[in-house]
Amino acid sequence: MNSSGPQIGYSQLVKLLVTVFGVPEQGEKALRARLKNLQAKNFPPGVNLGRLGRVAYGPREVAMLGLVLSLTSSFVSPDVAVNTVLKEWKLLAEALREGARGKGRVGALATFRANALGSLGKGSKKQAPVMDVVIRWPDERKKGQPGPLILVDLDDLAERLVKGMSGVVDGLAENTPLFAELE
Repeated sequence: MNSSGPQIGYSQLVKLLVTVFGVPEQGEKALRARLKNLQAKNFPPGVNLGRLGRVAYGPREVAMLGLVLSLTSSFVSPDVAVNTVLKEWKLLAEALREGARGKGRVGALATFRANALGSLGKGSKKQAPVMDVVIRWPDERKKGQPGPLILVDLDDLAERLVKGMSGVVDGLAENTPLFAELE
């Protein structure tokens, strides 16, 4: 099931991700290959396959891809990144919603820790390992805590994705609450 909100096609998605992640021109081919690889894994789930085989991505799918690409850019295997985002989607979506609203608690950081060193590489053929995810808010952080393996600033990611979406969807304002209803 596709998420509600504005829908973008594949070429708009590529344009958005190039902008959001600062992909240089020579890296666009690798980004397209990564996206095709994720499509082959049926990720993100619920992408609407329209007529003539065209896909449409909504805010939920864009956010999921943004999280997976953030992890893979930190050398987490695509299988582990996909499994982790799928397993922890409710937690991640809640933090993205809060950050996108700009109300209440902001400053969410998603902490991704490997369960074992194998979480960074390939898993078994049956199932890739999943990373542990903890959402930390500024008021919950303590000095002297062991450093996380990977941090993703969810507020920053949500802001960059909203700006990117407004750049590829005609008439969409940057203040549109795209992630307000993530599920």
